[in-house]
Amino acid sequence: MKCSASTSRLRPSSRRARGDALTTGPDARLSFAVGDALRPSQLGRRFGSVVDSGFLHLFEPEDGDRFIDDLALALSTGGRYYLLAFAVTFPIPHGPRAVTEDEVRARFTPARGWEVRACHSAELLSRAGDVPATCACLERVT
Repeated sequence: MKCSASTSRLRPSSRRARGDALTTGPDARLSFAVGDALRPSQLGRRFGSVVDSGFLHLFEPEDGDRFIDDLALALSTGGRYYLLAFAVTFPIPHGPRAVTEDEVRARFTPARGWEVRACHSAELLSRAGDVPATCACLERVT
């Protein structure tokens, strides 16, 4: 197991996750890195899957497009992006925005190298209770 970030720069939950990872045994394939989350390709490796539970909805569409394009560079062909995003906008400054099924289908297109494997309504469990969400499985095809 290779840990590339110092624990002093991590939040308590990140330190706890790293501690948990260290106790999972010698066969664990975990690594931790500190970087720009909007540029996963800068990690210098390819991934078979990426799980997003409450990230994409934090960004305006233009920043989201940059993330999606960079994510495509970080996913292997056939790799999958599992998305769970709020489907409602919160009336607070800098709060999450709604990501709808129509938006997902419009942004993850074959022309951009994506196939929508599944996209449907869901609920995201949050501190505020159950919130309407969009759930999708998106496959990198090129």
